[in-house]
Amino acid sequence: MKNQIVIGKRAVEEVLKRAPERAIQMYSTSFVENAVCPVKVITKDEMERLTNSTSHQGIALKVVDQEPLLLDDLFDAKIIVMLDSIFDPQNVGAILRAAECFGADAIITSKNRGCPMTPVVSKASAGASAFVPWVEVSNLAESARRLQDEGFSLVVADMDGEEDALWPEKIILVMGSEGVGVQQLLKKRADLIVRIPMYGKIASLNVAQACAVLLDRAHRSK
Repeated sequence: MKNQIVIGKRAVEEVLKRAPERAIQMYSTSFVENAVCPVKVITKDEMERLTNSTSHQGIALKVVDQEPLLLDDLFDAKIIVMLDSIFDPQNVGAILRAAECFGADAIITSKNRGCPMTPVVSKASAGASAFVPWVEVSNLAESARRLQDEGFSLVVADMDGEEDALWPEKIILVMGSEGVGVQQLLKKRADLIVRIPMYGKIASLNVAQACAVLLDRAHRSK
């Protein structure tokens, strides 16, 4: 298994509370008492080099990552979130947090059309990155086809979708970038296209907020 660097006070606290056995090494810019794993005190500059981030809040935790999953490992899942061309690590982290809170079984991302797992993603996820399975694939459309063959319904979030749709039992919820949206290859494969009704003056939610709302709807419809 590889190791993941989790940064930020909230994210580190969540991992230590829920899975302390996965903690390998803590890095801090100040002294830490009663730690569950070895602690190395380093300078702020060293922390920035280690985490490739300036938003580390003076703490980082190296953890044993989850066993890597393949697409075949997801055939028994109920809710999968697929991210198409979402490159902002803050949005990806917030989606991971929503996925963990609403019980999604995994996140699927593209090796070429998305943001990789980074310490910034882990911080934005408030530690959820250490718990939600993350599967990288070469081709989102082909991966969607394989999952559809296993009984999943492809549900695409789009402004032209239905507001009051009946959600299927096993879903792949596809979220696209705010600028481009979901690629046409995936929209053409969709079993259902959904949208969130807006009642205020602002036209839309950001992608992470929208994902949280739709995951809640997916659960409420079951």
